[in-house]
Amino acid sequence: MLPHLPNELIILIFETMDTKKLLHVRLTTRKFKALADVVLADRFSKPTWLLSQTTKTLKSAFTELNDTQRPYMDHYSQFLVNLPSTDVTEATWYTAPPQELQTVCECLCILRGAVPVPANATPASLAGPQRIAMSWPAIKRIMGRYDFKTWFVGLDKTAKTIDAANVRRVEDIIRMDPLITYERLRDVSQAGYKLLIVVAACLQFGNIYNQIETRRAELVSFERKFDRSTRFLAAVGGSQTAFMLKPAPLAASASSATLSDASDSSDNADTRSLSSSASSETLTDLSDD
Repeated sequence: MLPHLPNELIILIFETMDTKKLLHVRLTTRKFKALADVVLADRFSKPTWLLSQTTKTLKSAFTELNDTQRPYMDHYSQFLVNLPSTDVTEATWYTAPPQELQTVCECLCILRGAVPVPANATPASLAGPQRIAMSWPAIKRIMGRYDFKTWFVGLDKTAKTIDAANVRRVEDIIRMDPLITYERLRDVSQAGYKLLIVVAACLQFGNIYNQIETRRAELVSFERKFDRSTRFLAAVGGSQTAFMLKPAPLAASASSATLSDASDSSDNADTRSLSSSASSETLTDLSDD
């Protein structure tokens, strides 16, 4: 019954189908393939165009951010080059260190990723006057390990691996502790003063790096979706440049020539599957957008 209906009515029926069902119908006859392609091209041309505009905006924003912030990141990384392990050895030499030095050393241990957040931790217990600090023996044990010293002297390369959550955690500790200043550390311990410079450089570097990488990941995600979308449109016969313009109404897409071609081939089955660009994974991504 359905194959003998006018093409216009078949298109109206196809418009009510979800994409997954329409793809199955598309593989039954050449007529259904031609008509389904009209519906699919119209259905995904607007999302593809929107993806193109979003991708362009994200790329412009990422380029601007990278160009403006990269020099700052390079500046802070200079403070992480050729760090001597003797700074760590000198800091851990104390039996009972000044509180300021102990806090700076604890911050380094957190940046190293050696101090997980306790399961029952509260914001007040992690930063501020009620913060539960690590014991000095535990700090000395971490900083005395070979892997810690290796990480420390190679911070110019390993700073990129510092977890963003640890950066924020250390920022909160330093911001809410009035004793942690360069002047105070310089008076208390020269080793602590040097380590505070390292901590501060890691924080500044990490914030900029994480911001750039977050934007980069977002851009890459949209570029991948946009690429899949354009390849899908090509697979269903959509215009290669459909993403450059807002899509035309469906009636205009379903030209008389297309409908005529479809009516001439209703009795022949087309068993060809969609190309890889029209995979179920691709369609899911496009539908979500």
